[in-house]
Amino acid sequence: MCYVRFLTFSLSVAAALLTVARFLVPRPTTGLQEKRETTERDEQSEDQFDQFTTETTGVTGVVTRESAGAGSAGSAGAGQIGSSLSQKCDDLLGNWNTSQDFPVMLLSADTKGRFGNELFVTTTALIRAQLTNRPVMLNPQLLKAKKKRQILKLPCIHRALRLPMPHMCPGCTGNLTEIWDDRSDACNFGRGCFELLQSQKRFVDIDPGYHQNLTEWEKPPLSWRPLLATAFQVDMPLTGIALPGDKDLVVYYRSYNGAAIFDVRAWGATFLHSPPFSFFDFAWQQHQKSNAGGKLWVVSDPVMYEHPTLLRLCNELGAEIVRSTSEAGKDAWLADWVWLREAKHLAMSASTFSWWAAYLSDAKRIYYPFFPGMAALPWCDLMVVGDPRYLYYDIFTNASFNDGAVAKDHCLEYVRCRGVQCAMKKHRRAIANLYPELLALKNSKDETALRAVPP
Repeated sequence: MCYVRFLTFSLSVAAALLTVARFLVPRPTTGLQEKRETTERDEQSEDQFDQFTTETTGVTGVVTRESAGAGSAGSAGAGQIGSSLSQKCDDLLGNWNTSQDFPVMLLSADTKGRFGNELFVTTTALIRAQLTNRPVMLNPQLLKAKKKRQILKLPCIHRALRLPMPHMCPGCTGNLTEIWDDRSDACNFGRGCFELLQSQKRFVDIDPGYHQNLTEWEKPPLSWRPLLATAFQVDMPLTGIALPGDKDLVVYYRSYNGAAIFDVRAWGATFLHSPPFSFFDFAWQQHQKSNAGGKLWVVSDPVMYEHPTLLRLCNELGAEIVRSTSEAGKDAWLADWVWLREAKHLAMSASTFSWWAAYLSDAKRIYYPFFPGMAALPWCDLMVVGDPRYLYYDIFTNASFNDGAVAKDHCLEYVRCRGVQCAMKKHRRAIANLYPELLALKNSKDETALRAVPP
């Protein structure tokens, strides 16, 4: 039986609506490499989690924790900023002056995905701004979009600075919020300030796509971590919140495919969407060798609480589920992210949400699984080469790697493999046996996938 721990958490919301930021770090001398082509699996990766399979829950149209805050009117404001974080943001951010040299980098976070995907798009803009020594301007149209961007919860990104708007948009009036709504004849003949700046090509926007390839960062990921950790910092606003202990291992469990093992796409590719129980068991056994007495926690969306693999974590390993939905409400997803980021030992699922929590954390050890085939996102491209905190685990061979470059080569070899000798085709039944609790459900997706290979 799963143990339950209730976390008291609530977020107060402040109304700061426009950010212009200059991130003041030394300017590198080289430019970013061109972005990776967006694939269909990128387009679908985040959307598949919105509905947990009816074969497991009997419920359709489920609103998940992570998606709940994305479209609500109450999610537009930034989290309340404390004095300590305020000082960090002030040190990081700078004002424009009236002689600002345009163009600037436009921060639009234009993606179909949610928080984790937004962070990758935003990071690409921030890094591009660093490499070209430009300020970053938050697209004011994001603030009025029907689907509010979750990244606006981050105080440093959302922090309002006073701008010389009358200089930039002559004839337009109003405060930091109102000037974007000015449609008077004097303000660009009724078309507004933003449209004026856009028509004058004073913005530089990044290319469309999810930007989930660390080669776009140009420099080693660790070199950007101090800047990004500050830019994406958000505090737990209440005192007395129970956070993971230094000896605890925190698991983030997520499946994009409900209780199915395989996801066979129309063009024939077969995906795996979640690590098997054996990966988390490996992480827990490794963890206990040097952290005796530590607890095993599981952070997941409530819709996953009855997932057979998560139940195995509870029943066989004694994992305890962290439940923080009751008082965090629509911001429970953010509470989960902060909780994950506080972990000193973390085992990930293949998700951008846990990827960012792990990368930005002060964790001593991060367990990173990879698959004998394609995952729901470009998981191999996100391996953090050069960061000694990561231990990579091949779920098929049970091999582990401290060297991120070696692990990435193995991961990409799986993904690039074509033909009948590839693990996903030749050993598909053996892979299915890694998920006995799911295989027993006889999911129609899995039966279709297994019929496609020889017995």
